[in-house]
Amino acid sequence: MEKVNALVVDKTGTLTVGKPALQSVHALPPWSEGQVLAFAASLELGSEHPLAGAIVAGARERGIEIAAAENFRSVTGKGVVE
Repeated sequence: MEKVNALVVDKTGTLTVGKPALQSVHALPPWSEGQVLAFAASLELGSEHPLAGAIVAGARERGIEIAAAENFRSVTGKGVVE
């Protein structure tokens, strides 16, 4: 830190890594959290977005099986589309 001449923090003063990470998944019945995460990760697998990467990484860390989506298409600013 001796060479640091500026330190930027967010409005709460929290220091972050700058890489999103999945913290939790909440599902509504009849779906389980694992099912919701498997579906979301499968949809996001082909995306380059940092939040998509966090979802995929979170699923892998939890041992969730991820299927590759067919006909995947991502539109910048709009997400995954059919």
